Amino acid sequence: MPRRPRVAVLGASGIGRHHISWWQLEGAEVCAFLGRTQESIAATKPRLLNGTFSGNAYTCLEELLDQEKPDIVDVCLPPELHFEACRTALAAGSHVLCEKPFVYDENLSRQTMLEQAQQLTALAQEKQRLLGVCTQYAVAANFCLTYCPPPPGGLSSYQGRLVSPGRNRARGARQTWIDLAPHLLAALQVAAPEGQIDWQTLETDFAEQKADAQFVLRRKRGKRDLTCRIQTLHADTEPFNVRQLTFDDQVFDIAGKLDENGIFQLEISTPRGMVSRPDMLRQVIRSFSLGKAEVSGAMAVKNMQWLLEILSRAC
Repeated sequence: MPRRPRVAVLGASGIGRHHISWWQLEGAEVCAFLGRTQESIAATKPRLLNGTFSGNAYTCLEELLDQEKPDIVDVCLPPELHFEACRTALAAGSHVLCEKPFVYDENLSRQTMLEQAQQLTALAQEKQRLLGVCTQYAVAANFCLTYCPPPPGGLSSYQGRLVSPGRNRARGARQTWIDLAPHLLAALQVAAPEGQIDWQTLETDFAEQKADAQFVLRRKRGKRDLTCRIQTLHADTEPFNVRQLTFDDQVFDIAGKLDENGIFQLEISTPRGMVSRPDMLRQVIRSFSLGKAEVSGAMAVKNMQWLLEILSRAC
């Protein structure tokens, strides 16, 4: 990876706007972004980097790749566009960081989506390109398990809870699960990377804008199985924002605030007191710019397998 990589962000009006800010703060050159139309580009560009964005804007991905030749393509498009965008960027020789969910299109079968995820992982290997997926809570789990290590016998339970504002938009349990569960599944993957869900133990509660799942994660011989619970909710009443990881009886509540320089950072309530850390997305981007995917393509495929299997059994 170059010391100052050239980065193109695909989709900059939503979460991509924050990606652009973090790339710049981490020293990358954000050379371009992709928009849907000239009108959307005109509306988005003044909002980037407080109006100081000096890169180019395109409505055609192939033209962007040909003209800019970015080292990294950061995909922040709607999920149904992820597969084609990632495939095109990898084929052109760029490293790819993709927002979650890795591959999801409600019009496709579960098998087709998994095959697409596997195709992207294989293409990245063939092209010798770095492929990562932005499920940020893998970073949080790494911190939690390092800061308060598990007991010598290993973990026996894990619980993840995410509540996000619904903004009075009827999403439904399915969309809540697809939107929020990848983060909590990634945190579990960090805690027990070799684990496999025992599907006979799965219990789900999907209703309105809530999507919960409980199951046992089987581990290799000599390691404890994990009793797991994942709770996700798009809320229209308080509390609107809950970000909590619990490993055994060790509870970590994740919040954030602006530091003295106006930069967002994490404030994590831990069993040992409050700790400040860089924003999770910033840490994902920092690692990727240094040649490391916090959530690799292979890890993302497993995440997708769990995500879609639980969804199929719940709905």
